[in-house]
Amino acid sequence: MISAVNPAIIKWARERSGLSIDDLARLMKRDPEEVQKWEDGDRSLSYTALEDLAYRHFKTEVSHFFSGGMKWKYFSTAQIINQNK
Repeated sequence: MISAVNPAIIKWARERSGLSIDDLARLMKRDPEEVQKWEDGDRSLSYTALEDLAYRHFKTEVSHFFSGGMKWKYFSTAQIINQNK
């Protein structure tokens, strides 16, 4: 299991892709509760599952899911506004 994955990035990537938790779970042939636990940080995912997420579903590099991996490149407008408060 991979524990350094940033759960907030999993959620951000899923939402940015326009997928619900149920949609992503169905695509990955996983239980929606498992995907929810990845996003909540309550469960680590295997490297195989991380590769599936990154390459197949989000078309990005695995490294983007590790702590801080994407945050400097892909802030949403809301995140930038909230940081400046």
